[in-house]
Amino acid sequence: MHLRSLQRVEISAGRMPPLKPKAPKGSKSNKWRQSQMGMYINVALFIRPQSYNWDLAIIVKTRHSAMASAVQTERQQTSDDGLLPTDVLCDILLRLPAKPLCRLRAVCRSWRSLLSDSWFATAHEARQQPLVAMYKWKPRDLVDKSQDIQILDTSGHLVRQMRVENCVLDNSSSEVWTNLDLLCVEGRDKRLRVLDPATGTVSLLPNVVIVNRGPYECAFYSTTYAVGRDGSTGETKVLAIARELAYRVSTFCSVLTLGGAGGWRETGYPPSTAVHASSRITAFVKGVLYFMVFKEIAAYDFDKEKWRPDLLHLPLPIERQRFLAELSDTLVASYHRSDTSIDLWFLIDSYKVIWSKQYTINMPPYQASSSMYCGGTTFLPLWSLDDGRIAFFVSQSYDGKTVQFMRVYDPTTHDYIDGDVMATNYTFYAVYKGTLLRSSLDKKLSMYLATV
Repeated sequence: MHLRSLQRVEISAGRMPPLKPKAPKGSKSNKWRQSQMGMYINVALFIRPQSYNWDLAIIVKTRHSAMASAVQTERQQTSDDGLLPTDVLCDILLRLPAKPLCRLRAVCRSWRSLLSDSWFATAHEARQQPLVAMYKWKPRDLVDKSQDIQILDTSGHLVRQMRVENCVLDNSSSEVWTNLDLLCVEGRDKRLRVLDPATGTVSLLPNVVIVNRGPYECAFYSTTYAVGRDGSTGETKVLAIARELAYRVSTFCSVLTLGGAGGWRETGYPPSTAVHASSRITAFVKGVLYFMVFKEIAAYDFDKEKWRPDLLHLPLPIERQRFLAELSDTLVASYHRSDTSIDLWFLIDSYKVIWSKQYTINMPPYQASSSMYCGGTTFLPLWSLDDGRIAFFVSQSYDGKTVQFMRVYDPTTHDYIDGDVMATNYTFYAVYKGTLLRSSLDKKLSMYLATV
């Protein structure tokens, strides 16, 4: 069966467990709920051939308990859980986003077992695209000390929402850069919190220690953080970059292995005192963190836990916006030629410092704009898709307002697809490359105190 030509597939999924919904007025709740146990579900999967996106519609049909029981008995005599072979069913489910898959676990026990299996989560993670994390901007003097974080897909649809207590992100908060299967924020107490979107847990990391300088004190240091992964061991590590606030500026760094027995340890000095982590000037490629410093780039090797001594020259002027990104395991520098045009430079050889400008991309205003003039534009490349398209986070100002959205751009055909407009009071925070079907952080974070 060719799945792309499939227009509609209906899968008989058996009876649903009781959902305990609110009973209608004038009915006895217990009897009404018992009648709902006779429901069975047909799951209809629809494909739009234009974009190969899947829409999921769950159609609930009420039947008498006897009829549902007969359907269940008939299903138990078959070898498959539905009208489709198991391998075809798995292939279909792997194409769905994580949010509807989590809901489909309630269809029946066999589906729950399938969708909770580790191999299914691994296969789903390999097929699905990364997600975008946004945080809600709040004034620091608000009585509410919690922070809302939204996780969205490329269409701008909400996939998961988390709330972190004792944490408010604003312009004075320390930035924590991450591009892996976790999220990090700094709380009001200046302690790092690791967020696991798959489970919703928030874990406290040990207090940062600037080695040979004593405990971290926010009054004397300005600290940013970046999360990376050791290419040889697969360990997840957090790099703290502390800049001393004094007339004689110095920068000190410490590193921590998540789940490791040791604490913060010294990791040398960066080649520039201006190094800091930010979502727009930091990128992680093959075990190395890159930081843009004016017209140069500093590199930190997670495998060796050392800074590379030499800065990489960046062949771009500094008059306009420049960002760093990782596309297809390659370091990429983007340069804004204008409010509607950007260049993408790829680092072909990091040792010989050879750059190649591979794309000049024209970015028209948002499709809903009534004006071709943009007062201010940000095009931040985030990741590349398997078919060569590139996902951008876009912020554009036009007609007296600012819109934020995701844009998937094809550099060969110059076609693009815009997602829904995001909330204006939310700010781009990080890229999440994990799966919401299972947690990959349980063992790493089990030794830390969980706050949620």
